[in-house]
Amino acid sequence: MAVDRTDARSLVPEWISPMLAKPDGGRLRSGPEWTYEYKLDGYRACMQVAPDGTTVLTSRNGIIFTNEFPSLSGVLAPALDGRSAVLDGEIVVYNDAGQIDFGALQERRGRYRRHAKLTRGGTPFEDVDVRFLAFDLLRLGDESLLGAPYDERRAQLERLPMPDPYRVAVVPAFTFDALAADRITPEKL
Repeated sequence: MAVDRTDARSLVPEWISPMLAKPDGGRLRSGPEWTYEYKLDGYRACMQVAPDGTTVLTSRNGIIFTNEFPSLSGVLAPALDGRSAVLDGEIVVYNDAGQIDFGALQERRGRYRRHAKLTRGGTPFEDVDVRFLAFDLLRLGDESLLGAPYDERRAQLERLPMPDPYRVAVVPAFTFDALAADRITPEKL
């Protein structure tokens, strides 16, 4: 679904800057308040979804990605039951071996830019499949979740049914105990 940035944009929840992880020297902290997620190689983005399903994808720098990734538009609408939402996540490309491939995402971006220049944005862009992998739920309906503890936001995110997990999915999260039991180190996440 293409975004008309005049009328449709007014229904889309306000942009929230994606949260960025900070390195901590590779120490695993224990306790129930700590959760660990994979470090992904993609484009950090917010997915803003209006009650009608209109979707706007915005980079961490405020760049609108929506036209570059049209296959991600409207995917979550069935799961939201007419509510708006803002999700924090990463746009990624998987290679044939099933691994996230930043180089393939960059190559796709180059093809998109050439396409947009040649067509002046008048023709939808179709290319290598992309996925939006969600880390966090920042808004649901009329409620900002930014003041809620992470574990509450995460629980709400995990309760959202993912209508098409090949386009939008939730990034797995691990506790310290689960990592220690599997002998996983920060370098392996």
